[in-house]
Amino acid sequence: MRELDERLGFSDLIAQHITDPRGKNMQFSLTDLVRQSVYRRLAGYEDVNDAERLSHDPTFRLIGSEKIGERGAALTSRVHSFETELLTQAENLTGLAAINRELIARGETLAPSQRVVLDLDSTEIPVYGQQELSAYNGHFESTCYHPLLLFNRQGGPDGESGVSALDERSAGVKSEISDKRPQARVWRGTRMLAQWLVGLIAIGIIFVGVRFLLNPSAGADAFGVPVPPSGAYAYLRAKGTRDLVSGLFVFALMSFAYYRPLAVFIGTATLIPLGDFLTVLAYARRGPRTALYIHGGTALYMAAVAVLLWRTAPA
Repeated sequence: MRELDERLGFSDLIAQHITDPRGKNMQFSLTDLVRQSVYRRLAGYEDVNDAERLSHDPTFRLIGSEKIGERGAALTSRVHSFETELLTQAENLTGLAAINRELIARGETLAPSQRVVLDLDSTEIPVYGQQELSAYNGHFESTCYHPLLLFNRQGGPDGESGVSALDERSAGVKSEISDKRPQARVWRGTRMLAQWLVGLIAIGIIFVGVRFLLNPSAGADAFGVPVPPSGAYAYLRAKGTRDLVSGLFVFALMSFAYYRPLAVFIGTATLIPLGDFLTVLAYARRGPRTALYIHGGTALYMAAVAVLLWRTAPA
């Protein structure tokens, strides 16, 4: 933590943006006090009363300045007056916001990224009175506010915009999200279309399977390879069973919203009508071409649906 502090030039930013009206005769420098407040919170000690215990902690003294390492950090009373009086001055609040922005900008130069990761989450804020807009939440079993917050990878939530505008790139995220909303609605509509098209595939497979089970001869004729005189009804019914189960499997994937696996399955299953096309082409060359058109068209249809489903499926 101290190493990152030094790499980002945190001390220089404190001296540049935070005003210290205490003069020169002081026990703790402004930089030490800001660091102590920040490090304490990063370690999970948000209460000012924890300052006294941490002031004697060996690790906490080690990451501070040389003066803190020798004498210990500031006690509760000093930290309390610093955080509630000095830091709350208008110019210092503005300075803290500027430090936030510059720290993020410097962090980006250390580990540049080509994307912004957004995390959408809700949080419970308990209330203990009749505050306006509060309501009872059954999950938390308390009366509370339950806001939905949007976080970016670089920083915390911004209650108004939902995104922390901590650098130039983040500042444009809100408008970019707004610009993407119409496109998102288009993708949702396209995804719904893809699901309907997959449903037609499942219905078609189930129909073929049922026909092979109930009337193997008619199923074979429609397939394009008529049943030989000796008959092969057992094999045809076995094919019908497999077709029926395949169609039901597609519906099962749809019911659980497994759209990516479903897209892979449909894309792989495209080999079935393609193989049927080649089979009919090899064994029924003099027969009608209708079966060839059906098998070839089915293969193209399934390939197109698989691609559409993959592109519109949520990651």
